[in-house]
Amino acid sequence: MYDRFGGALRRAGAALALAMAGLGLASGSAGAVSVAFSGTSGDGTDPLGHSWDFKLTISPLELQWYLPKRESLSTKFNLTSAISNGNGDWATGFRIAFAFPAASGFAIDTTPGTTALLAEATRFVNFDTNELWDTTFIGTSEVLFTAPAGSRIDVGDVFLLQILTTQGAGSSADFKDGVPFTAQWLDGSEGTAIPAPASLPLLAAGIAALGLARRRRMEP
Repeated sequence: MYDRFGGALRRAGAALALAMAGLGLASGSAGAVSVAFSGTSGDGTDPLGHSWDFKLTISPLELQWYLPKRESLSTKFNLTSAISNGNGDWATGFRIAFAFPAASGFAIDTTPGTTALLAEATRFVNFDTNELWDTTFIGTSEVLFTAPAGSRIDVGDVFLLQILTTQGAGSSADFKDGVPFTAQWLDGSEGTAIPAPASLPLLAAGIAALGLARRRRMEP
């Protein structure tokens, strides 16, 4: 009898472990560089030492944002400082969101980018590996760049991150308070994985099986 209950417990435990893995609750690989920063127009420097700059043109009304500065195309990733948890100095993603003035009518330009040096598009390029990162547009004012599968940006890689907007309808007066933004270098360790729909029934089944096995074991 105890062998039967023991087998039930082992099967239930295995189901529960599998469900937890599907939910992203099992332990995963450690990250490396994950750091957020923010700014408001003008020039600035992110926590890794890369300089950014805004370029606002009035006729036509357009906004461009570069990291590093467009004049500094030889800038290398994480060149002047490293913020790391000890597992390496690399990143696999970058996310940025702007607070465009309502009157500007701005939206991030979704024209597909290329790896060409002087291309004008919203893009993230690693010139050392000649890779264009995947681009996900979130609404009209936010974009997420992710490295291709199996790739990343390492210390010493020359890169360019470029954001362009569609043509706006406002005037320079709309920008007297600047254009606030928040951004973050990502390494895949941020947040909790969203449960896959198929994992939820599996988790429920595992918990139910554990409960049933326990009740049977307690019966005289």
